[in-house]
Amino acid sequence: MKKAIFRGKANMTNKNKYSKHQIPSTKLRPDAKRKKIWNLEFGIWNLSRVMVFGTFDIFHPGHKNFLKQAKKYGNYLIAVIARDRTVKEVKGKLPKNPENVRLKNVVSSGLADKVILGNLSDKYAVIRKHKPGVIALGYDQFNYTDGLIKKFLNIKVIRLKPFKPSIYKSSKIRRQITDSRQ
Repeated sequence: MKKAIFRGKANMTNKNKYSKHQIPSTKLRPDAKRKKIWNLEFGIWNLSRVMVFGTFDIFHPGHKNFLKQAKKYGNYLIAVIARDRTVKEVKGKLPKNPENVRLKNVVSSGLADKVILGNLSDKYAVIRKHKPGVIALGYDQFNYTDGLIKKFLNIKVIRLKPFKPSIYKSSKIRRQITDSRQ
């Protein structure tokens, strides 16, 4: 049996057992990804899957920070990219970049373990399919979030902190790009 990775001193008498004082890292062997780990920093169980949702139009440092924050709550991060039609319904306009480009941008960041497009007909289908332990929401995400806690009682829903929202917000960056072209 392979030795787990620990933060702190390893128990030298029995390397395969956790002592009360050992804190397992969230970076586990691939065969151990489904295990729950107590995260003292956040006071929650680190569950294997964390799911985030977003448009991720004009991928910027705010998005990178969002994905990094979410990854701390689990061992496997699934990023769900909003479909073009969904963005049009919610925001009233199409994103600057089409859904496939936005998906590729998130994949190329290397921050998410899996990147998928959302479901057009049932917004909650990806949650039922991938069964995350945690859903991490951005500080400004409010669409389709009201029913999350009621529909998915066994999933912890958390809201992440903003990262320089006065600078890194897609709508502001888009406005800056438009203004610089005029």
